Amino acid sequence: HWTEAGLAERAVDYWQRAGRRALARSAAAEAVAHLTRGLEVLAGLPGGAERQRRELGLQLALGPALIAAKGYAAPETSRAYAQACELCRQLGDTTKLFPALYGQSVVHWQRAELAAAHDVARELLRLAEEQGDAAARVVGHRILGAFLFQLARLAESRAHSESGLALYDPERDRSSRFVYAIDSRVVCLIWLAQALLALGYPEQARVRQGEGLASARELAHPN
Repeated sequence: HWTEAGLAERAVDYWQRAGRRALARSAAAEAVAHLTRGLEVLAGLPGGAERQRRELGLQLALGPALIAAKGYAAPETSRAYAQACELCRQLGDTTKLFPALYGQSVVHWQRAELAAAHDVARELLRLAEEQGDAAARVVGHRILGAFLFQLARLAESRAHSESGLALYDPERDRSSRFVYAIDSRVVCLIWLAQALLALGYPEQARVRQGEGLASARELAHPN
C-alpha cells in the first residue's frame, strides 16, 4: 500500500520487514521477492548515506534468502554480498561487515575458490577479535573450521570448530541461522565430526555428529 501511494521511504521499510518475516518462516522465495521489491522502490529515492544504509539492510537480508532459494554459489547471492561489503566500507559500518564478509567467503567456498574463501574468513575472524565481537568470532571459527577441512589442514580445522563451539552462546547465537544461513553450533559440530573422523577418532566423531543432528532437529530450521 505504501508503494502504491508513492511513499517510497515507508514502503522500503515495510518491504524489508516483510522479507525478514518471510525468512524467519523459511519462506525463501517470498523473502527474495519482498526484498527485491524493496530494492526496486529504493532506487527511486535520492542518493546519500541514508539510502546506502537502507540498501545495506536489504542486501544483508537478501543474502541468506538467496542462499536458501538459489544456493551459495548463485550469481545473485554473490552480487548481494559483494554490494553489502562495498556499502559497509563506504559507510564505515564494521559491525554489518561481518555478515557481508561471511557471504563473500561462502560464495568463494562453494565455487571451490578455497584460497580466496580462506582469506576472507581470516579477515572476518581478525576483525571480530580486534573488536571483541564474540558472536562474529563464533562465525569466523565456524567457517575456518569448514574451509580448513577442505584444505586438508585437519588439526587446524578441528581447533577452529572447537573454538566456535566454546564461544557459542545459545541465547545470543540462536538467531545465527537467519543472519548466517545455518545455525553456527550445528555447523561447528558437523565439521568437527568430519575432522575427528579423518584424524582417526571415530567414536568422538560419532558423538559430535549425534550432537549436531540433535541440535538441527531441535531448531527445525529447513536449511
